[in-house]
Amino acid sequence: MRIKYKLMGAMLIIALIIAGASTATSAPNLTLTLNNTMDGTNTPLVDNTTNITSAELLDTSSNTVESATTISLDGMTAQFDLSGISPGDYFIKVNNHAGALVPTRIDSIASDINQSVGRRLRNSVIGDISNPAYRIKSYPSEISSSHPVVNYVTGSNESKYAFVIVPGSTSMIEVRVLNTSEELSNFSTALTTHDGLSVSFQDWILGDTEDSTGTIIGNHGRLGNASVNTACIGCHPSLDTKPTTFPPITGIGNPGWCFRCHNGAGGPSQGFVDPKEIVVVSNGTIAGTVTNVSSGSAIEGATVEADTQSNITDANGNYSINITAGTYTATASATGYQSDSASVTVTSGQTVTLNFALTPVIITPGLAFNISGFKLNASDNVGIAGWKISCVGCNEENTTTDANGLYMFTNLSNGSYDITEETQANFTPVGPTTQTVNVDGSDVPNVNFTNRPVTGNETPTPTPNPVPEFGPLSFGLSIAGIMLLAMLLVVKNRKGK
Repeated sequence: MRIKYKLMGAMLIIALIIAGASTATSAPNLTLTLNNTMDGTNTPLVDNTTNITSAELLDTSSNTVESATTISLDGMTAQFDLSGISPGDYFIKVNNHAGALVPTRIDSIASDINQSVGRRLRNSVIGDISNPAYRIKSYPSEISSSHPVVNYVTGSNESKYAFVIVPGSTSMIEVRVLNTSEELSNFSTALTTHDGLSVSFQDWILGDTEDSTGTIIGNHGRLGNASVNTACIGCHPSLDTKPTTFPPITGIGNPGWCFRCHNGAGGPSQGFVDPKEIVVVSNGTIAGTVTNVSSGSAIEGATVEADTQSNITDANGNYSINITAGTYTATASATGYQSDSASVTVTSGQTVTLNFALTPVIITPGLAFNISGFKLNASDNVGIAGWKISCVGCNEENTTTDANGLYMFTNLSNGSYDITEETQANFTPVGPTTQTVNVDGSDVPNVNFTNRPVTGNETPTPTPNPVPEFGPLSFGLSIAGIMLLAMLLVVKNRKGK
């Protein structure tokens, strides 16, 4: 008898251990159940989805993370083991309908999750149907009435489709993109119930209502849909007016608020809005070579300018300028050559070829003198390339410094010339910006200009022109003028007497 009791006790202990181990290792499940009335009684989706034959849990990159471990005999439920699944947004692919994924959200795997979905795989709820944690409506590509997402700025269609998810705990709408983790927009209302009534925000936006026959019909996603639900117009006028911003939904009289979701009064039939300015006009490129028109050889260190953009040619004479679309006048210049300009039209995303062949400056006997110098950075005394230098009286009025900061005006006769550097916003001149140079039978080198970079909030201030000084001649002329004026006054007074 004792042995019998001992054996029974041992068996009871073993049973308890097994039960405890089973309880400890029991994993939470996600159960998806088909609901025959949630999507109404319209024709179901492709293949008459009245039962589930296969189901996969996908992540936001469309990778399969779990296949259904169990599908009920009647095909109405599919169950997933959530062991090792991280909380987040996922999609369920039913019967291989990749274009009609069912969105789901896993907040925690501490307990089982139940989700119901309609036969068109469009409307679904997570949790208790009477008080769900989330209500969801998707607008997938496999449903012909779904419209692609519309870009708010251009009004053009994008290659993505949306779904709406509304939490039960907050009065917030999330508009997201199917098959991805992208969110188009989210917003909350000022009230937790619609118009301060007893109807909860979630029920009003994505709830179900009964028609006159008592049939449950989907009211999901009628966000400002004036063509279907005319009651919206009474409180939210101008639903077909696109606002410049997305105003909050604060109550009666707020115009155009449906554009936070839809591209017009027709609701989802006109597409959900992507508020981001994703259409950006891309730049184009001007590219080519600069060569010597006489020899055809490449000119290294030539500067090509178009609007505010410029580039210096390499050893092969090549240059490239990235610039916004438009029509420009491009100019190529190099020391010892005549500058050349040409009109060019740039198209977004395209490269236009523009070559230059520059004519060398011919040194004429008797006109063999040069004025040259460097454009220097005061911070390191290094030459600055591409800086415009002008000359009043020279054969060529403008040139730009080469890769070493050198400029040169050639083919000059004896005489006086004013050499001027351009001013630039990021530099402050250290000395005068204009220098008068006298050529008298020889070259004049080292007519240099030095600028220092602007730092911090400093505003560049050009060096003022020197104040004229009065020499002896001007002073004498001033005294003579005063004496002449005095004599005229004396003569006038005598005539008056």
